[in-house]
Amino acid sequence: MNQEMEFKNKSIKEKVNGSFEMIIVLYVVSVAFAVFLMFAVKIVPSATEYFVLAGGIVVLAIITVCSILATLKRAKMLIHYIVEPVRELSSVAEKISGGELDIEIAYQSEDEIGELAEDFRKTATTLQRIIGDLNHILDAFAKGDYTDAGMLMWENLIRCMQN
Repeated sequence: MNQEMEFKNKSIKEKVNGSFEMIIVLYVVSVAFAVFLMFAVKIVPSATEYFVLAGGIVVLAIITVCSILATLKRAKMLIHYIVEPVRELSSVAEKISGGELDIEIAYQSEDEIGELAEDFRKTATTLQRIIGDLNHILDAFAKGDYTDAGMLMWENLIRCMQN
């Protein structure tokens, strides 16, 4: 689980590059073993050639299966920590554009998507504050109070923009 948290908090570039590096290392190990196996078959006596070849094929098959499983696990982690949070943020953006500002974003991380999620939270809070201030000002206008409403609106807008 600790490895997953480390992976989650890496930047997207590090996640993708690390995945490609892992795949390349597994490929190189497979090819190196296959080349070693070709030389081993050439240098062993012909009576044991079959056993060396059969054993080598078994080992190569094991390396291949392990490579496939490791690649699938890494792909699942990439989907879980990149695609799913982006889908969540897309859904949140759709809600905000529809006027729904009371949103919850579950995703938290130290990567770029986590930063984006935090920016969405701040944006929703700022918009809620601005709308609250505007409602307050409009209520004051409706009651005929025009004194401080304009100044309050500009002060609050500037304060919201600074946050």
